[in-house]
Amino acid sequence: MIVAIRSMMSRRLLQRYEPEDLWQETLLQAWSSWPSFEYRGDRSFRRWLLEIARRRICDVADREGAEKRGQAIEFSALEKRIGSDSRDGDYAGPICTTSPGRAEADREIAMLLQRALESVPEECREIVAYHLFQDQSFEEIAARLGSELSVEGIRYRFRKGFEIYARELRRLRHLGPDGLFPG
Repeated sequence: MIVAIRSMMSRRLLQRYEPEDLWQETLLQAWSSWPSFEYRGDRSFRRWLLEIARRRICDVADREGAEKRGQAIEFSALEKRIGSDSRDGDYAGPICTTSPGRAEADREIAMLLQRALESVPEECREIVAYHLFQDQSFEEIAARLGSELSVEGIRYRFRKGFEIYARELRRLRHLGPDGLFPG
């Protein structure tokens, strides 16, 4: 999910915000919205989380744009609670079972996935990211890209890009987190 969030963020947002922070905000929003969600399988759950992440990124981008123009945007009550250092006791938050070691391992995996994605040629990278990380069908990707490519063209570029991505990911997995072979 962190790789999907990173792929949805602009370069300007990536300079100011960490994808992990937006992922945490996404999880908090999902937690508070859980009663209204109707589970229909893992795919629908992932799409729901991705939509929440997209909205969080849009909110942050809107706030950034307003601040740049000298206008302030009021934070939502949830954002105030999330960003508050006060412990007023009205929100305990979701139960967290992620250890620091697990969080670091997740960051390393996200870094490897991102590095492998960066090895994919530019004309295929966006398609690979949309399909693998944002769970979009080839038809949805074709509609998103407009009339640039047909569904078959999208499918071809995905296969080409995915082969490169998978090969690079296998190579990177044999390397340590610092890019050197372990041992």
